[in-house]
Amino acid sequence: MRQLKCCEVTDRCFKEAVQSISNQFDTKKNEAICKLTQFANEKREEQTALKIRLENEHSASMKLNDQIEKKLKKKNDLHDTDEITCLENSYKLRYSSQDKPDGFLDFEFIVPEMELQIKPRPKGGFISRFLRTRFG
Repeated sequence: MRQLKCCEVTDRCFKEAVQSISNQFDTKKNEAICKLTQFANEKREEQTALKIRLENEHSASMKLNDQIEKKLKKKNDLHDTDEITCLENSYKLRYSSQDKPDGFLDFEFIVPEMELQIKPRPKGGFISRFLRTRFG
């Protein structure tokens, strides 16, 4: 019987030792899972924060580009408008001046070296002058 008691004790000790090792393993496994989960969550938060920061920077950059494009378009539009206004004013001054002589358009000015000569311009346009000079 003594051998049975020894075997029972040994068997029970073995079972307790196995249970103890199994519990320690489970505890270490759970700790490792918790640490890995925490690490993964931290990395996910970092990635999310980075993504949000990059999206915000991209959005701010796009807004800045839009503002610059609008300013350049306004500047170009103003420049074009100023140029058009200048040309319109020049045209109006050229063709609606009240103090210009009546026969002014019938003369062309020739300026050789130092003296100014005014001679009458032939009536008609380029084609009529061309026909007169070529065909009589």
